[in-house]
Amino acid sequence: MQYVVANQLVTSGVLTFTDDRIEQIIDGTIDIMHQFRLLMRSIKRKSERAFPYVAVPEFSKTGRRHIHFMLPAEFPYDMVEEKWHRNGHALRKIIADTGELSRVGFYLGKHFDKPESERPTKRRVIKAEGFKPKSEPARVMTYSEIEQLANQYAQEKGTTVKEIRSSKPWLQGGFEWLA
Repeated sequence: MQYVVANQLVTSGVLTFTDDRIEQIIDGTIDIMHQFRLLMRSIKRKSERAFPYVAVPEFSKTGRRHIHFMLPAEFPYDMVEEKWHRNGHALRKIIADTGELSRVGFYLGKHFDKPESERPTKRRVIKAEGFKPKSEPARVMTYSEIEQLANQYAQEKGTTVKEIRSSKPWLQGGFEWLA
């Protein structure tokens, strides 16, 4: 999330694969992340400049492989569509506000705790080299601050707050406010 915000990656995209390409991925003829790296290298060469990006491969609910990724706002997305067309579709959405950007950033990381056997690739995320976010001091919120924030979001969304518990070490509990 910090990488996405620090590099102003507000173009959210999804790269899909055609049925033929899915068959090639399954039989090992092509590799998902190799195809993505080829795309980024080709675009970098054509645009003659380096650019930040982040990509996360995953399975859809039906088991189809695809790649979520984020690019800068001013990025010429038509190059992505042009270069990706033989693999599948290149869909995009410009993220309008920081609240939505936070949701998209967290969506990218939603499966980071999945074991390697349940992911389409070994690597969880691919980032452009040389675009590191500035380090920011971490601040731990108190339970009452978290509860207040959850109530604020719930009020904005017209929902109620529900306390949640988790056995996952990175999520010791919290609040849910989405409908």
